[in-house]
Amino acid sequence: MTYTRARDETVDFSINFFFTGTQLVVKKGSGIKGVADVAGKLVGAAKASTGEKNLRASQPKADVVLFPDHSAGLLALEQGRIVAYVSDGILLAGLIAKAKNPKDYEVLRDFLAKDPYACMVPENDSKWRDFVNHTFMELIDNGKCFELYEKWFGERGVVPYPMSEKVRNYMIMQSMPE
Repeated sequence: MTYTRARDETVDFSINFFFTGTQLVVKKGSGIKGVADVAGKLVGAAKASTGEKNLRASQPKADVVLFPDHSAGLLALEQGRIVAYVSDGILLAGLIAKAKNPKDYEVLRDFLAKDPYACMVPENDSKWRDFVNHTFMELIDNGKCFELYEKWFGERGVVPYPMSEKVRNYMIMQSMPE
């Protein structure tokens, strides 16, 4: 679940174990390198989605085209009816992995908004939260966390969504000494 300040008012969270956020997918060679490049251009988003909201906030000059679902948006990108599509980065990576020609697309690295994932735990249950956190820390310290990430999301993973060096360092820094 995305760890937000609002949610933290009613429940507690573990340390973060995955990072994604609102990103753009474009065709390779499009010349689009970031959200500034889509001003005045047609950009797709799922209707009433967080991606739509974040796109409108990040680039109010984009001409937003709404789609009923992500597959329809990717098809529009494939057909050249839009220049980019916006959604949660890991969802975009999954869409690309299923595309006819995955190598034709790229998810731009910059986030329009961030979504750090953490485990929701009951409010004020420090023993359970500590158990969850210490388990994550052990997986980070022994490298198993990064091994599993690489298997599923690395360059040759089931859904390629490589971990940046910044994220890797942040993960390591969350782990407290014993």
